[in-house]
Amino acid sequence: MNTRPIATALAAAALTAAFMHSPQQTNAADCGVVAGPDIIVGDIAAIRNWGADSGTSAYSYGPTLCNIGTAQAVFQANSTQHPVTAHNLYRWTPHTPGAAHGSLEQIGMSWASHHVFALSSNHCCTDCEPTDGTTLGVKCSSAEGAAIMGSASLLGPRSEVNPVTGAFIAFHATPTGPVTLAGRVQVANTDLDQSDPINADSKYYAENHTISPDDAANGAGNNNVSQRSALVNTIGPNHSLALVGATVEAPAIFAWGDNEPGVLFSIVDIPGDGRFIIASNASNDDGDGTWRYDYAVYNMNSAEATAQFTVPASISAAVSSIASRNIAHHSGEIYDTANWSGAHADQAVRWNAQPITPASNANAIHWGTLHSFSFNADAPPATRSVRLTLHNSGAFSPLFDIKSPVVACPSDINGDGVTDTADLGLLIADFGSSEPTLADINGDGAIDTADLGQLIADFGSPCV
Repeated sequence: MNTRPIATALAAAALTAAFMHSPQQTNAADCGVVAGPDIIVGDIAAIRNWGADSGTSAYSYGPTLCNIGTAQAVFQANSTQHPVTAHNLYRWTPHTPGAAHGSLEQIGMSWASHHVFALSSNHCCTDCEPTDGTTLGVKCSSAEGAAIMGSASLLGPRSEVNPVTGAFIAFHATPTGPVTLAGRVQVANTDLDQSDPINADSKYYAENHTISPDDAANGAGNNNVSQRSALVNTIGPNHSLALVGATVEAPAIFAWGDNEPGVLFSIVDIPGDGRFIIASNASNDDGDGTWRYDYAVYNMNSAEATAQFTVPASISAAVSSIASRNIAHHSGEIYDTANWSGAHADQAVRWNAQPITPASNANAIHWGTLHSFSFNADAPPATRSVRLTLHNSGAFSPLFDIKSPVVACPSDINGDGVTDTADLGLLIADFGSSEPTLADINGDGAIDTADLGQLIADFGSPCV
């Protein structure tokens, strides 16, 4: 895995292009380029609809894994040397029916499917070097059936998988709960029902994410996620999914930018750990002088995780409708499922996971999951640099850009119209911190003497 600290903000098209090869079929020029094994999800070929139980529907997908590297990739059953694949479902939802702006939410997730045998086909490349099935050959592909991927005996908890190293427990736990649902992609029927105008106007995306120990050791773990559009067919109480269009070799978070303009994406690589992708947008569809701010924080493969998300916002700003949505773990997974709490205080809108014991089992944004956040404010958007607080170590991520309410006079920290002793007190209270608050006047990610100097220079000046 790339361990350089990276925090890059780009337009959706540029970021998607950086992740993906051509849809469905990897460009032949990409095959055999990366030294060592390099597994990608070359296709999501099928969906299995398992039915419903107690208002929840269950699904699993059939991914085609491709080894586009120059060395065989391990596929050894009953060991710790094979890939695992997680299955997710997302929904882009317009704010109101027909609206041009909306938000992306993760509405379903599975446990991790363990792969046990590799085929030797030519889906991604044209010159597969066949093997006996205990490895995925160079330039070979292996298509998995959607039913096999939803088999309870092959499903293990995500908490047993280290997304950075690809290590996992050999004899994994098995899912609990209703037979129809256990361990599979579980989605509330209320998020699917096409008789609801919002759902009928929404778009759905299936996603597969594969992690493999030798792929991770080779530093090739950042191209292992693919997505494909899905349609929902509601007949009475039943909601079936069908795949449409081409598979896109990029995480589903980028589908948000495909559906509306102006979404800002930031890639954040944590040194020695994994990758987050953060998306943000702001819209004033209602034309009433307020703006809606929407955020999605996706943990692609960070073992650190994050349990806090902070957006700078002046305490004088009129902030309302603070909300968040997190995906619920299930089937006996050890992670908590409590919703995050959000509040506007201390020059920021801040959401936190509920603390539990042990802290490692909190409902943090763990690998392969996405949490959504939103609020309304009376200030238009600007781009500002912030950080994530990492859950396990308490350290901060590299800086990255998001859209947040504009601050007309940065040294007027409390937004009362003048830079004075009240603002000085706020800066002193946060001095030395790297947490993103408005006391970081120059927006460089640290509250230090540079911010103090700017405040002193502006001291006594009205905000006009």
